[in-house]
Amino acid sequence: YHDYLFKQHGLFNSLPVDPEETYFRCSDIERTFRSAEGFLHGVFPPQSPNEIMDIETDTSDLSILRPYDGFCKDLHEVRKEYVNTQQYKDWIDTTWPIVQDFAQTLHITEKSGENINAICDFVSTVYCDDKRLPVDAQNETLQQACLNSLGFYMYDYYQYNSTVAGSYTMRKMVSVADRHINEYGKLKFSLLSAHDSTISSILIFLKGKNFKTYNRIPPFASHLAMELWSTDENPTDFYIRFALNGEDIELEKMENQTLVKYTDYKDAYSDYQKYCAEIPI
Repeated sequence: YHDYLFKQHGLFNSLPVDPEETYFRCSDIERTFRSAEGFLHGVFPPQSPNEIMDIETDTSDLSILRPYDGFCKDLHEVRKEYVNTQQYKDWIDTTWPIVQDFAQTLHITEKSGENINAICDFVSTVYCDDKRLPVDAQNETLQQACLNSLGFYMYDYYQYNSTVAGSYTMRKMVSVADRHINEYGKLKFSLLSAHDSTISSILIFLKGKNFKTYNRIPPFASHLAMELWSTDENPTDFYIRFALNGEDIELEKMENQTLVKYTDYKDAYSDYQKYCAEIPI
């Protein structure tokens, strides 16, 4: 990413960079701070022991970088409706017998979607990180059920109303892009260090209800880029594109184009202003 910003596109010419040219933020979970710290250390290698970069952090009471129904009344209503669907109940009835034995190892006894997700989060994290699972979790059926369950628990929930979960994070992303435009390019690069659920909510926001459900997407160390582009001929006429791990994302509401006018994008995807409006950005 250092080469992409410095060498390929010349967004920055020297180090250290001007603090007014960057903006960094993470959620309230420490690992997102550590992730931001490591990423920035590589993109902007420190030039002296006294160099400081500020990273804003969310709080446990309110995070604009983490989809959670406790932060937003609209998302809370979506959650209440979703957990009462037959699809959700069938998933619990089908998956619980597969994870039940291992649940006892973790001292989990109640059959619920939240507990299935907690069990599968543990199994999949250890599995995907190439660590050794406990003996009673070294079961291919259990592992596959957990990978599928994480995809279901996250993607199907967000797809139930595909614009709500990602609305306030997208509102923040748009505000950062607007800041670049309004300050005539002073802000050049922003990092919002968050979670797989954050990326998932934005992907579904962009792709809509027809977005394919994956077993374990996004993979570890994923990044979603939102880029503004302009030409030398029309430096104030901005275009936008999104990419997941370097691959352009087709925008459902923009006839599946990948590079569109920024103003057209904001009009087509204006629902980010409609939901979770009580959350300050």
